[in-house]
Amino acid sequence: MDYIRVEHIRDDVIAIRPVYSDEGDVSEVITRSGEVLTDRRQIRSVLKGLLHSYGLDIKYQHQLIKERLQRKSVMPCFLSEERVFIPLKMRKAAVPGDHVYGYLDVGSLKEIPSEGKNNCLLLLSNGACLDVLSSKATVLKAQDSGNKLKKILNDKRRHGENEHSRRLVELSLKLGQTLSGIMEQMDRIEQGISYVQEEMSRRGIR
Repeated sequence: MDYIRVEHIRDDVIAIRPVYSDEGDVSEVITRSGEVLTDRRQIRSVLKGLLHSYGLDIKYQHQLIKERLQRKSVMPCFLSEERVFIPLKMRKAAVPGDHVYGYLDVGSLKEIPSEGKNNCLLLLSNGACLDVLSSKATVLKAQDSGNKLKKILNDKRRHGENEHSRRLVELSLKLGQTLSGIMEQMDRIEQGISYVQEEMSRRGIR
């Protein structure tokens, strides 16, 4: 089996999920094209690697999400304002302590064509299907949290852009005022020089 590292295909990732293989506890990576690849690391390491490849810190994200979404359990994460990943249960633990949650880009969830009591089938935007061990109600709740996080991130970005624009305007005004003051001083200096030259000429001084 050929293995990849999620960081090398980071822009194409729409889902990661923990799986058991012949080599142990590894992670599957699903891409936009529907390709399913394997990263031999466990899911937590894969998630951290994906975030770190964008210069993001999972601890900072958890703190932000706790404050904004009032969540304390398994949390969504994000790579940008448009790429928010929601946690969904995707396997049963073989031994206590194994991680059972995978992560899906909320924008890639197209619909839920079938469901059971504690599981459902997700249809993704690339046409692939993904089995999860979460009820439809749980998936919809996670989807709602992911969309709320997207809105928070987009509002924050727009606020940052508005703040940046406001500061640019303030700096421009200050620069204009400074230049205006300099021009006034130069005018006064030129007027003073002209007066001195006229006075010297009048008195016949060269």
